[in-house]
Amino acid sequence: MSGGGEIREVVVDDRIVAFDGRVVEIFNGSGTAPSLPLHVARMRVEVQPTWKDRQQVELRQERRGNRAMLEARPQARPAFEALMADIRSAGGDRTGEEQTF
Repeated sequence: MSGGGEIREVVVDDRIVAFDGRVVEIFNGSGTAPSLPLHVARMRVEVQPTWKDRQQVELRQERRGNRAMLEARPQARPAFEALMADIRSAGGDRTGEEQTF
């Protein structure tokens, strides 16, 4: 990961979500799949509430089809919500915006 900032990490189910200020990288817990890097300048974030006070979050790279679905359990929510706020403030919330690249 690059970006020059402090790296924040949150464990979400069996994955690790890391953010350095510009790039979100999602590491699969099984170790069988490569990590998924998503740059905030070209990323959409969609949050949906689910059952049992959980949140389902979709992080999607514009125009490439790369995406990750994450579901934060109640005990992980404070750290996960703080990380998502950092991602949004860095420009990673493109939901509803028209994109041209």
